[in-house]
Amino acid sequence: MGDYYSSAARIPESPRDGDPDMPRPPRRFALRRWDDPTGVSGLGIVGYGVAWSDDRVVLRWLGTTTGVAQFCVFDSLDDLMRVHGHGGRSEVVWVDPSFGGPRESSVRIGGYLD
Repeated sequence: MGDYYSSAARIPESPRDGDPDMPRPPRRFALRRWDDPTGVSGLGIVGYGVAWSDDRVVLRWLGTTTGVAQFCVFDSLDDLMRVHGHGGRSEVVWVDPSFGGPRESSVRIGGYLD
């Protein structure tokens, strides 16, 4: 089998690599929980995820307290935090820099109590 090359599949050297039509690369994050009113999820880093350029989010729970390390897909980060944010007791900690500006340390997004 020969090598496969695709300009669409290349990894940009920098965000958008000078091409405004190129989608942003996915951005990794950790979900950190400060308080767990249910006693199920645990505290600290409870999952890792990827935020895609179309706003969809994939989260993988670590399963430290439950033994279940499942994947969940959400239409947006807001949706994830609305369901699993525990009313502002969780936060997103970005692993990768923002492609729209300076590196963000963390973003606290409020959610609703489960």
